[in-house]
Amino acid sequence: MKILILAIIIFFSGCSQKVSLIPIDGHNALADISKKGFAIDKAQAQKLDGKVVKVWGYIDFDNTSTCGRANWYFSIKSDYNDKAGESIHINTPAEYRFSEVYFDIRGMQKTDAKTKVLITGVFRTFNAPANFTSLLGVEIDVKSPEDIKFKP
Repeated sequence: MKILILAIIIFFSGCSQKVSLIPIDGHNALADISKKGFAIDKAQAQKLDGKVVKVWGYIDFDNTSTCGRANWYFSIKSDYNDKAGESIHINTPAEYRFSEVYFDIRGMQKTDAKTKVLITGVFRTFNAPANFTSLLGVEIDVKSPEDIKFKP
């Protein structure tokens, strides 16, 4: 009986721990710091604010824009099953609007949803008020197309 109780305790204590996804080419999983477009741990995210990070995620094909902004952006999701908009913006300078990476993203089909995108850029946070709480939004600013890589 003691062994059964000990096994149950070990099982449930393991379930409450955060499972970190494997880094890819030195890029940590976006899922380690963001879920559905918001910071998982506000204190950790605020420590990263303004620092260069390397993360990977999945393109949110329903959440890209080139209109009316100094920068064009696309978005990445922590999990490819996340819904449209449950993602973070990747801001890119306007002069790269018609770069090869821009056309790569625009040309991909939603069937490529499992293609991973590796991002190197400056991590930014912002307050995102909600009905009964305040969330912390996150986004990443990249400096050039070389900061964006694809991994099938």
